[in-house]
Amino acid sequence: MHKYTYEGMNKAGSREKGYIQADSVKEAMTELRRQQIVPIKVRRSWLPQQKNNLEKFRINFCKQMAVMLEAGIPTMQAVDISMGNREDVKGMLKDNLAKGYALSTAMQMSKGYFSDFMVSVVRAGELSGNLPQVLSKLHEILKKNHDSKEKLKGIMIYPIFLCSVSGFLMLLLLYQVLPVFATVFAGFDAQLPWITTMLLKLGDNLTLYLGQGMVVFLLVGGILYRIYHTHKGGIFLDRLRLGMPLLGRLCRQREQAVFFNTMAMLINSGISIRRSLELLENICQNMYLQFKYKSMNRQLAQGSSLSGAMRVAGVYSHMEMTVVGAGEKSGELAGMLAYMGEICQQEANGSMDRFSTMVEPMIILLLGLVVGGIVMSTILPILDMMTLF
Repeated sequence: MHKYTYEGMNKAGSREKGYIQADSVKEAMTELRRQQIVPIKVRRSWLPQQKNNLEKFRINFCKQMAVMLEAGIPTMQAVDISMGNREDVKGMLKDNLAKGYALSTAMQMSKGYFSDFMVSVVRAGELSGNLPQVLSKLHEILKKNHDSKEKLKGIMIYPIFLCSVSGFLMLLLLYQVLPVFATVFAGFDAQLPWITTMLLKLGDNLTLYLGQGMVVFLLVGGILYRIYHTHKGGIFLDRLRLGMPLLGRLCRQREQAVFFNTMAMLINSGISIRRSLELLENICQNMYLQFKYKSMNRQLAQGSSLSGAMRVAGVYSHMEMTVVGAGEKSGELAGMLAYMGEICQQEANGSMDRFSTMVEPMIILLLGLVVGGIVMSTILPILDMMTLF
């Protein structure tokens, strides 16, 4: 699901703004009309910083609410403290609580500040009577998911920065430094090696090649963007992403850790397996796995067990299916899911560490070969000229 900002007219005739989650603009507009809001503007929210801040807000909200409710502080006062300086949503929450709505219902009416996943978990905690414990577990799940994504981003920042700086330096060598040496070599009537000749031709046409490369990059990027935002295209590209040698395995392990940990928490909170899979579709960012969760839900509707549905889905290992099957037979399904979640999380952390350890020397080696080739293209003609004197 994606997040959309909207502006529309409500049934009272006043203008209203907010957020809504949907798979497409069309579905977002349909959902708004169902809520008796006539949409005026609906557009995708593309602000990653705002999204990151919203995730942090949700994590802190769950933690503070869990602590204060556990200490016996009334819900209204706990909300007032937990919301901090977010006066807009704080006012809506407190007004709805004052009208007699439950916390989960008040959260659902807060215009996208809380996901359907959070609302369902809180509602389950209210029904089971252990809301503080459920909020504490929800905080752990959200924090693990957030920390995992941030760690993956941090791993990718250094290689991208190193490649960018090195690419700029290589362009400088090709465009500015190497032509100066070529002028000197031409004055001595020296025959240039093939590598020097090739790099000089590359430097002469560098502007043309960069322009063509930029056009191709934008064209391919635009085509992939359009394909990704179709249902079948998104599933296909996300499946390819999970099949990549290093990053694909890392992403798969991270998603599996989220799956098992979240399923364990939801089942412990009293939410059915089918409803848990529906909620996982909302928090999963991979369209291929979303498709598999829907397939597993259909298998469950036909009477299959969770382990049997996982076997049909074909994205889980034999060990994972065996452990889940053992949990179903022993009646300790939530415990076994939590156990598998910890194993997958440890494997994901290990893969991240190995990836960060491997990627640096690989990039340095690659850049060393490229820079070494450019340096040799200047040294070889100098050595040739020395043999002439």
